[in-house]
Amino acid sequence: MIAAQQLPQNYVGQGGGTAGFMKDLQTTAAGALQAITPHTAGIAGLTAGVALGAIAYSGYLISTKEVETAASGLGRAVAGSTAEMEAAAQAGAAAAGMSVTSARSMEAQFLRTGLIGSENFEQLISISKDFGATVGLDADAAGAALAEMFADPAKAAQTLFQQYGLIDAATARQATILAKQNRESEAQALLLKALPDQLANAEEATTKLGRAWQNVGNFASNAFDKIGSVINRAEEEPSLEDQIALVVIDSRYTFPDDNGIYAFSTDGDT
Repeated sequence: MIAAQQLPQNYVGQGGGTAGFMKDLQTTAAGALQAITPHTAGIAGLTAGVALGAIAYSGYLISTKEVETAASGLGRAVAGSTAEMEAAAQAGAAAAGMSVTSARSMEAQFLRTGLIGSENFEQLISISKDFGATVGLDADAAGAALAEMFADPAKAAQTLFQQYGLIDAATARQATILAKQNRESEAQALLLKALPDQLANAEEATTKLGRAWQNVGNFASNAFDKIGSVINRAEEEPSLEDQIALVVIDSRYTFPDDNGIYAFSTDGDT
């Protein structure tokens, strides 16, 4: 943007003048427009589409692979199924107002602790932005802080009670007892149930312009993620359910009639 703003200034400084700059710009633009034909525009559009698809696919694979790697490594004992964790990322992201890619990154952090149950991922992601707004951290730092804190729910209970005053003494005591009984996931769930009503609202703490930019960023990120997901499904072997659906659709087509027209049955008869 700075270079674009300085270009006319540099031209003027070299003696061309603003009028000269604008005239040359118009001439260049006219030449460029003449070079654009339906054929070249089609090639350019196709090339751009392929490039965007490749970027989206790559980004999706990197994002999901981070969770898969963490789940098969340090998080093996606490990981849920791929579908369950993806659903948690999607739901948590929607609740928190963040991108799904960011939510998956948080899941990977939770998994690497090896101590946070996957059944608590959605709620942790959901409160991450509000927790960050409450303690003065951005969303990424808040995710890291929650991962470190909830890996030790007994310690988290004391921190949330004594340092932040976000839970009461009874909740802190109960969570500590559960943790000492090796019921860490239950202790984490108890703390997560008590936190939401005590946290600041991240959306209210952000200006309208800030919220607008966040929404634009999230929309763009999620759109690319969706494209990558679709491409990934196309690359994979169809599921049994998908294969059955294809057979059903195929069975509804009939051979062409005397006019060479194919019929399509909507009543399921072949």
